[in-house]
Amino acid sequence: MKLNHRRVFVSLSCFVFISACTDDASTEDSSNIDRACMESCLAKGGANDVCSSYCAQSSGKGEGGKDENGEYDVLRSRLPTETLDVSGEQREYRIFVPDPLPEGPLSVLVAIHGGGGAEVAFPQEEEFVRIAQEQGVIVVFPLGALLPEDEGEWQLNTTVDNPRDIQFMSALLDRLAARYRVDAARVYGTGYSLGSMFTYELMCQLSDRFAAVASFAGTMPVAPANCSTSHPVAVMHIHGTADSTIPYRDRWDWKRWDEVGTMWDIPGLMTALSERFSCEDTSETAWGNDGSMRVVYSACEGDVRIEHIRLNEQDHEWPSRTNEQSTADVIWSFVSEFRRD
Repeated sequence: MKLNHRRVFVSLSCFVFISACTDDASTEDSSNIDRACMESCLAKGGANDVCSSYCAQSSGKGEGGKDENGEYDVLRSRLPTETLDVSGEQREYRIFVPDPLPEGPLSVLVAIHGGGGAEVAFPQEEEFVRIAQEQGVIVVFPLGALLPEDEGEWQLNTTVDNPRDIQFMSALLDRLAARYRVDAARVYGTGYSLGSMFTYELMCQLSDRFAAVASFAGTMPVAPANCSTSHPVAVMHIHGTADSTIPYRDRWDWKRWDEVGTMWDIPGLMTALSERFSCEDTSETAWGNDGSMRVVYSACEGDVRIEHIRLNEQDHEWPSRTNEQSTADVIWSFVSEFRRD
């Protein structure tokens, strides 16, 4: 189904152009969003619904949500930024390494921001840093780059003619392996919105390096140009049924990024993933008491598992908690179960 809603070009985290994402939506007064935080985030160049997600986290903190300089903590990453040359192009990333280093090899979690999210902290960044320190994990936040021919910072539907972001990911993992004692069997990905979509590029293009991916509010092309998945990859997909940016129940087409093509609705995406990895069993249980559900596809190829957490009436904003758990903990708990053979 191709969406025919009124489309307006605004810098959204997924670069989808449907009526719910117009300027009217961006100025709507919502009780769970700190409006002063929104103004600060947008002034820094953050995309509308990236800012909405982050500023929902700061709501209710008042002045306590600001640092000594009056900046909202939720907006600013405190992690150092490093530069990496990838085929003559300077790419950047933020990184956290646990201190002291654990005795054994370190797992790696690659967190992919949404469109317009390079200038602000990743959703629940401090929570992911906490997990990394406690569990002995390197967590790395690559920063996307918007090129003129693309409609978003992360290249979707990667082809052999344009593998620049996949090359970035490979080079980044190579650097980490050269600098630290990395457990190559325990490399994972997570992402939000456009970044969630890019985790499926990791699954398709780098299944020999990623054991599992878990993300919120994305999808993937119905007919990817190249998705070999030579190694099975475990997948968790979290999505809200009230998401008007990445529709839950409808397929949709990009406005002008023609090479990306038609994108899956979420039920269709989960069916396609379960079929890709030859999952034989399906179970469905309540996730909390608000009508949300957890759908598990098991007995899959390579002992991976495909999971879908369907959040009832959740919109496109990253939820800080789900089923009385930190969303970051839910994601880490899932991916950390798996090792790549």
